[in-house]
Order: sequence, then C-alpha cells, then structure tokens
Amino acid sequence: MLWKIFSHWFTGQTGILMNWHHGNSLKRPPPPVLILFSHLPEYTFSALKNQPTIWSNGNYRDALPMVISPLQRRLLKNSIDTIQYAQFPANGYQMLEGMEFSRLFSGRLYCNISALQWAYYDCLGSLANGFNDFWGGQQPQIEIDDPAPYAGEVGRERQHRSMGMMNLVMEAAVDAPRIFAEVSRSARAVIGTGFAHLADAEFDDKYIELGSIVRIYCEKFTFLAGVGTTPILLLLQKLYEYFGPRATEVLNGLMVGGQAGITSAIVMETGGFLSHGAIVAREYGIPAVVNVAGVMHIIQDGREIVVDGDAGRVENRGITWTKSNCGSEAAD
Repeated sequence: MLWKIFSHWFTGQTGILMNWHHGNSLKRPPPPVLILFSHLPEYTFSALKNQPTIWSNGNYRDALPMVISPLQRRLLKNSIDTIQYAQFPANGYQMLEGMEFSRLFSGRLYCNISALQWAYYDCLGSLANGFNDFWGGQQPQIEIDDPAPYAGEVGRERQHRSMGMMNLVMEAAVDAPRIFAEVSRSARAVIGTGFAHLADAEFDDKYIELGSIVRIYCEKFTFLAGVGTTPILLLLQKLYEYFGPRATEVLNGLMVGGQAGITSAIVMETGGFLSHGAIVAREYGIPAVVNVAGVMHIIQDGREIVVDGDAGRVENRGITWTKSNCGSEAAD
C-alpha cells in the first residue's frame, strides 16, 4: 500500500482509490472514498487545511454511473460545479473564488464532500451528521466542533441565510415555467436543423454555446430542485421525531407509494438498473420492473398485479409485459 501511495506521489497523480485492510481480507468500504495526494496544497477552506480531503461519488453515481465520455466531461463538471457553487453566493455567503466541488478520477465524477459539508455548515449551520440524509447514504464526515451553530452573531447570520434560501426556493417555484421555457427556446435556437451538416469547428462552437445555456440553468437548479426537496426534508425532520434512525426507511416507503412499510413491488415507465426506483427496490429487497412504456396508463389505482423481478414481468388481468428488470422475487 505504501509503495502505491509513493508511486502516485512521485509521478504527480492527484489521487487514488485505496483498499482498506479489515482482518485478513482486503475490501473497499461503501461508498468509494478517494484519498487525495498532491504536490500542491489543496485549495480549500482554511478550516479544512488540517483535515483530509474526502472525494466521493455519493449520489453522483445514480445519474452518472459510468465513465464519462471525453466530449461531455468538461460540460458535466462545469455544470455540477455551478450547481454546487451558485447556491451559496446567491444567498449572500462569501464563497472561495474559483472553488471546485467536483473532479474527475479515471473518467468518473467525484465530489469534494469535505468542502461541501463545510460550506453548508458555515453558510447555513447544517452539521455534517445531517449530510447523509440527502447525499446517497453513509458518507465520511469532517470534524466540526460546534454543538450550537446558531448561537451568537454568526448563528443569527446563518439563520438569516437559511430564511433567504427558503425565499429563493419560493421565488423559483413561481418563476419555474418561465425558466424552463427560456432554456428550451434557447436550446432549440442553437440546435436548429441539427449538427450533422456542420464542420468540426462549427460543431465545437455550437457545443460551447449549448454549454453556456446549461450553465445559466444550473445557476438556478438548486432552488428549482428545492421546490420539490424542501417539503421532503421537512417531512423527514418530522419522521425523525417518531421513528428515529428508521425515518429514512419510512420516507422511502411513502415516496414509492402507499403507506410506510407496505410497498411490495415497484413498476416504472422509465429508468434502468441504476435509477432511483431500482435502487430503492434493491435496498428493501422487493421486486421491481422498470422501463415499461405506458404501464401507468393501463394499470388503474387499486388494481392487483403480479410483479416478477427475476423475469422482468408484470401481469395485469392476463396482460403481460416483459421489460428491463431489477429485483429478486415475485410479489402480488
């Protein structure tokens, strides 16, 4: 292991995914955590200078599970960095200029969750132990020695920014139709009649122009997403009062349909093996069949169906669909 570390150090590589030793076996801890090594000091918040930089693909891996093509890497990285960065200065927080929250390792996108956890804490008072609720499961946590983040003048500023964040979310809810229409109109204007007839240089120019449109949208994405996620987070806080650590399990049950804990199968019109519905099904050990076009228009509420996750089959009144599947058992 030491040889692997030093070989990366002297060849100038910036990071490696390490195996951790547990007993007599080597295995990776879930989720993959990347330990950063570099010749240059890491550009980060001063409070994190003496802490390790933690890179994780967290909930990136749901949307971007594979190696990203060279054509899309810069666009996607810039988009994600804009989403992570823009939410803080929009709320009056002084963010480090040029701060990068994302980095590519072996063609896959990872997030600097050390910096992101600190930014949420310093800006809004959110402690690292609440980070996992919306970041794809168990993540390592930075050290924050502050049991009362809302105390004193600094605490009042954090409360003020938290209320400002809610105001931005409410403004986004009102402005969403205009934003979506503007982005669609701009994209259609750039696409025109397509790209097949363009010379390479012209295609590059069009691609860069589309990237600029995406970037403008990404500046508003956090607040648009907050329109849907804020009620979920408020519900989660209430569920914690009654269910403690099982609150997220109950929330997942409610989100996939029905009362908490009684969902027996999942059927989706879209998606694949790594879509959210498939992941929830695997976590709960229930069958799921995804990518069944039009199924929601055919199956009526209250109708009993049979879902066979192994075969990727859904049966309803003698009608059978066989599509992409994810699951293990059949269920009524």
